[in-house]
Amino acid sequence: MAGWPRFTDYADALLESGTLNDQHLRSLELVRDEHGRPRMRRGQSGTVFHFGTGQESYAFKVFTRNMADLRDRHMHISEHLRALSGQATCLVEISYLERGIYVNGDWYPAVKMKWCEGQTLSEFLRPHVADHSQIDNAALSRAWLDVLGQLRTARVLHGDLQEGNILVDDRGALHLVDYDGMFVPSMAGAYKPNERGHPNYQHPLRTRGEYELVDGAIEDFSGLVVLIDLLAATPERWERFNRSDGILISPSDLAQPERSELLADLGEAPGPLGTVAKLFREALRALPDASRALEEAAGVLGTKLSARGEPVRPSGDLVVPEEEELARLIAEAIRQDMSNSDIAEQLGLPVAQVRSRILRLQQKLQVSSRASIPAALLGSRPQPSLPTEVHQPAPPPESLPTPPTLPTPPKLTKGETALLMQLAAGRIPADAARALGVTPGTVTKNASSLQAKLGVTTMTEAIAVARQQGLIPAWINPRLVQTLEAIQAQGSHAAAAPVLGVSVRTVANRARELRVALNVNSDALAIEQATKDGVLRPLSERRSPDRGSRPKPEKPVTPTASSQPSVVSATPTVRRQRTADQAKLIWKDPIRLQEPPSRQKPPVGTPTPSPTSPTPARSGNSGLVLVAVLVAVLVAIIVLVVLPSR
Repeated sequence: MAGWPRFTDYADALLESGTLNDQHLRSLELVRDEHGRPRMRRGQSGTVFHFGTGQESYAFKVFTRNMADLRDRHMHISEHLRALSGQATCLVEISYLERGIYVNGDWYPAVKMKWCEGQTLSEFLRPHVADHSQIDNAALSRAWLDVLGQLRTARVLHGDLQEGNILVDDRGALHLVDYDGMFVPSMAGAYKPNERGHPNYQHPLRTRGEYELVDGAIEDFSGLVVLIDLLAATPERWERFNRSDGILISPSDLAQPERSELLADLGEAPGPLGTVAKLFREALRALPDASRALEEAAGVLGTKLSARGEPVRPSGDLVVPEEEELARLIAEAIRQDMSNSDIAEQLGLPVAQVRSRILRLQQKLQVSSRASIPAALLGSRPQPSLPTEVHQPAPPPESLPTPPTLPTPPKLTKGETALLMQLAAGRIPADAARALGVTPGTVTKNASSLQAKLGVTTMTEAIAVARQQGLIPAWINPRLVQTLEAIQAQGSHAAAAPVLGVSVRTVANRARELRVALNVNSDALAIEQATKDGVLRPLSERRSPDRGSRPKPEKPVTPTASSQPSVVSATPTVRRQRTADQAKLIWKDPIRLQEPPSRQKPPVGTPTPSPTSPTPARSGNSGLVLVAVLVAVLVAIIVLVVLPSR
């Protein structure tokens, strides 16, 4: 795929025959507008087209931008919704089509789902705003709480509850569409959120990027915003606060609630609306209180929300501490009298995010100051206590369990250990030889000895066994070593990020993992420790920060804009040519050590050159001889002809 098509490309493709791979959709009629074009509904990440009518009516969603793990996400969601068997009437089953539609010479994925009849919430409210007619606030609020209860029972987090994803049908029932940001239990711990949701319905922490999880608190806060909109919707408020689309809450109300005239007005409203508005303010002040506030608001309106199961906490391949662990780290740092900037540097987080987390901890722990957090969260430091009774004798030897016999790790030489660490860091054997200051033959010898001692046949297996037996530190791997060398060469996380091709946050998380593994509190100390261990080379010994430990070329090479700055190559297949008297080492997966070229047999059928056969003259030398002969002839003519005539 060269790039994702535009919505117009998809519309044009649907007007052609043979572009759909789904036989069922081919049998249905494409719904068109008054101009004969496909009727569509556009969203942030894709476009939805309509096929069929009545009971045989389906939505066909295509995507206009790349989304991480698109196929796997939708397969998890599809399987979970199918297992619900209609228990959640606000949701519909979906089918992921890997080869959905043929556009611009390539197949693109799509999602097929039952068509939900109805208007979006904003489309439903807009006519009421125009003619100043009142909606049935109580009925719509109860219908919305019913939707939230269904999501809790189904253990589903929609991820983007907002007016454009809520459909109101003719009976007043509500349905949810657009499942791109959805999380189901089978996705826990495997995926990160691929969107932040509509800003009108998200807590400011999520809008600012300081809260990246999709959990029950995030979901319930968005649910509270919708509930407030439905409860407070009146022609007078639409006109007074100039809400032409019928949606009352705006991003400015969420970002600065103390200055919001709307929230002040709602807080003074009589009856259930005023109570729910106060609960909404509590959730706005402290995001973890959103679920409690929603449940109490439902009770005010005479509805009981079912309990939610374990929250789905998506994560990625990065080592990011859980919220509880991160809170403990912050509390311990406060106990050590560290400033917010020092805490941010140690944890690899923005200072604003550290400040925000500390405020949330104060609210959650109900303490009045920053300094009170450690005692409330961690308790007092354990003090050594004196023994209160006479020393008890140890149990007899026969009552002690016999520990299992573990294999004794082999004793490795200093050179073998150093080679293991170099290869575990992602270096090819040739670069390992150069970093250790030994010949390729020595590397070959040490590698063969390592394989024999560890009882393996490849160096990949040797590295794995060495890690299991504690012969090399577990933190030494290509991903972390690349990150550390980039920080060493570039001087900061921000400068290292483009070199590695990752985000600054990813670099910060990797650096934090390294600091924890090395038991140091700064990147400089981590670099110093890794250099002492022989994993990193001092910056002064490296040819340039761009090329790491690459060999020096025989001829000067002019750097170009297309040259990629790399720290350590982790490419699975890298070859280095050597002369016949040197060992030829080839890194593959698994790592294999081959015989030197001088010992390798030529392929069958290859003619062997005779030692007495003459070597053909080079074309460059013959040209020089010809030029010399011509010059000699010209000089002779001048001497014999031109000079006597004078």
